[in-house]
Amino acid sequence: MTQNDANSRIYEGEYTGNTLNDPNYDGLEIQKNEDDTYGIQIKIPFLTKLYECTGYQSENIILFSTSEWGTDKKVEGSISLDDDSATVTFTSGWYQTATTESSYQYHKTSDTPHLENCPDARPDYSFFTGEYCDANDDPSLEIQLNEDGSYLIQISLFREIGYDACIGSLSEEKMSFTSDQRGGVSGSITLDNDLAVVQFEQIGYFENSKVTTYLFHKTSDNPNIDEQLN
Repeated sequence: MTQNDANSRIYEGEYTGNTLNDPNYDGLEIQKNEDDTYGIQIKIPFLTKLYECTGYQSENIILFSTSEWGTDKKVEGSISLDDDSATVTFTSGWYQTATTESSYQYHKTSDTPHLENCPDARPDYSFFTGEYCDANDDPSLEIQLNEDGSYLIQISLFREIGYDACIGSLSEEKMSFTSDQRGGVSGSITLDNDLAVVQFEQIGYFENSKVTTYLFHKTSDNPNIDEQLN
């Protein structure tokens, strides 16, 4: 076995994200191909999953890229190891408000990767996007699809509080969202025709609130995301 082969086997395997201890939700799979490239799948908590990353070893890191979101939306990054800890760093093509570079941590749980088949036809979840009004007919929920496949969500609760920078992701037909604003918030959104049901799991400053479910009705397919909600 050559030194390169030995290094390759160190990378190969299944990794679980440190954010959520749930291998079915967030994780990293690295598989060595016969042509010495790597097949890589990356799950990112609350954001998305990349099915078709291709990587190659460059010194002590793996450089990877994928164009699965479109040829004009290429995603690139690197993977480095420190014992059984892997750091995935995105260097281009990733939505980030403060910087173009984002890093995520994973720890190795198995030397055997379990890559999933990429869906032949991914569902079109663009029907979530749009503007929704509350019971007072005030525009209070805006959902915009980002270029990277995540969602930017603005939520305003009547006479209570507003969040203008929630990040959402889709799992089957439910959208999960989170934000660090105002003490932190997380929850989910489901659709019933033109009715959006927003279920809060954490409401930051309103942790003791008895109301955790809010209803909004869709009034437009075009979100007015540029305006700050009250």
